[in-house]
Amino acid sequence: MDLLHGEVANNAIAMSVFWGRDTRPRSLIGLLLVRPATSKKMTTDLDGLHGAIKRGDIIAVREYIASGGSVSTPDRNGWTPLESAAYRGNSVLVRLLLDAGADANATTTPGGMTPLELAAMAGSLPAVKVLLECGASTEHDGVSSAERLRGWGYQERTRILEAIEHARGDKG
Repeated sequence: MDLLHGEVANNAIAMSVFWGRDTRPRSLIGLLLVRPATSKKMTTDLDGLHGAIKRGDIIAVREYIASGGSVSTPDRNGWTPLESAAYRGNSVLVRLLLDAGADANATTTPGGMTPLELAAMAGSLPAVKVLLECGASTEHDGVSSAERLRGWGYQERTRILEAIEHARGDKG
């Protein structure tokens, strides 16, 4: 049984703490009670998905995907789940979302930044590599993503820019 997520397990732990029957170290009890059981609302609610991405909660994102929820619907600010994960540089969440059908080239953010550009801005070479492996375009509106990043002042992301340029050269 999954002690971190099972409603029964969390309720049983809470009751044993309440009745004073728990003999585990208090730090473990605190850890188990900090994150409440995932509810059905969490696994099907789009706000729940975007919140889980912001928290870097891989388990909740997996549960959301397993429940059949959309991985492409933007949040209230217009960001898709993939754009949010890329912006945070979370390569694991980027991979999960791409594997679940997210569009590697979606551009719903203000300014039309691609997930690849957002991951590069975050300084996440692992997320950039995942996006490139999954077919992310290295240009937008006919301009190299590396050039766009330089224009926005991200010259310090040299390794990332080189990876983008290398991928662009391989495809062109």
